[in-house]
Amino acid sequence: MLFTGLALRLDVKERRSSHDLAITKAHRELWSNLYKRPALARVLDPNADLASQPITQEEKMFVLLLVVHLNTALGVPQ
Repeated sequence: MLFTGLALRLDVKERRSSHDLAITKAHRELWSNLYKRPALARVLDPNADLASQPITQEEKMFVLLLVVHLNTALGVPQ
């Protein structure tokens, strides 16, 4: 019984580490888009003039991916 409990605890820790690594990888890949496509940096600009330059499809997709990533990261059990 003790060994089963220990094995279960180790499995949970290993799974948590695996999830953390996957989330970190996704986070890095997502934010690296700002370096690859500098035009996306406008989504972080609080003074962006949306009247003269409306939101682009690429910006919409980037923000949507950010929201999905956050939802996934926050939904992983700690």
